[in-house]
Amino acid sequence: MRPERQWIRTSGVLAVTAAMVATMVTTATAAGPSEVRTPDAATAIATATTTGWLERPEGRYYLNADGTKKTGWVKSGGAWYYFGSGGLMRTGWVKDGGAWYYLKASGAMATGWVRVGGSWYYLWANGVMATGWAKVGTSWYFFNSNGAMQTGWLQLRSTWYYLSANGPMLTGQHRIEGRLQSFRNDGTWLGLGVLPDHRTGSQLTKPFVVNGVALINAHHPISRDYIPTINKEFLLAPDAHDAYARMVKDAKRAGLTIVWRYGYRSYDTQAKLLASSIAKRGSRQAALRYTAAPGTSEHQLGLAVDVAAPSARGEAFAKTKEFAWLRAHAHEYGFILRYPAGKEHITGIAYEPWHYRYVGVTHAAAFAGASGLTLEEYLGGR
Repeated sequence: MRPERQWIRTSGVLAVTAAMVATMVTTATAAGPSEVRTPDAATAIATATTTGWLERPEGRYYLNADGTKKTGWVKSGGAWYYFGSGGLMRTGWVKDGGAWYYLKASGAMATGWVRVGGSWYYLWANGVMATGWAKVGTSWYFFNSNGAMQTGWLQLRSTWYYLSANGPMLTGQHRIEGRLQSFRNDGTWLGLGVLPDHRTGSQLTKPFVVNGVALINAHHPISRDYIPTINKEFLLAPDAHDAYARMVKDAKRAGLTIVWRYGYRSYDTQAKLLASSIAKRGSRQAALRYTAAPGTSEHQLGLAVDVAAPSARGEAFAKTKEFAWLRAHAHEYGFILRYPAGKEHITGIAYEPWHYRYVGVTHAAAFAGASGLTLEEYLGGR
């Protein structure tokens, strides 16, 4: 009869005794030559009692020279293994000393990239699972608190980053979902990238146009020579003028009064306004947050209008019923709030609740409600 492998507890330690092994081997030999020629359970245990691996139905163990089971970390054959408090070799995720490790099906500790459950993880050379920012090779990656590698947009506090489909953090300019986006060298998002604009010289007498919409800003200027056809009542281009007149009339029917303040401004007038703003704010950089440089103002297009309410203008206009009405209905007339709050990093201009831009009803439909969408975002780049 083939002997069974058994554990004996000696001084609180589980072991296979030498006497027990000798008995097993004798019994196995007595069973006949065939038993001796074929390695059996007793022979395997006899070998294991010296030191090393022991295979059991429930898993693998690693024995000391005295037959006791090892626990914790063990290095064997150049690889690290982990054994639980009962001596059983572990596989999969293991937490030890506050850090997570991953053990392959063979029990060997993994290092480098591993894919588990559809997600990628990175284990440092010492086996510890990476979390947060980690530089692997020449690229930066971000791993969440569970260790899974992140892809796509990532917001940390008020800062945005973008991780490519295979993990590395993006820097420079990249087209994402059809829109050109810009990132600093540290990965922080600058906003939309600059749309290619190859106009030079006399070509600047016409505005930069994307999908039928003129885009003018610091990246897409127009020259002093650009002078649109202007209706004198509201100082707006014909289509914008007619739409604005209808909008004001309908607001009046709703019991509200939208006060016109500014429409078309020439290149030279804009230059004077910027000079005044610089004198007031102390530097050109500070002034440009509130006053566009000549050649970069939408007012020169004849498509922008600044408005107010009888009771308030400037930033205070945002608290009026007239402002609320415009946010709800301006798109119906083809107008959009051009410089929404929180989008200065895209538009280059601070929040202006009074500045509305005519783009036509079809395009303005995308800006319905308080969406916060900018014209740059809508057109796919700055």
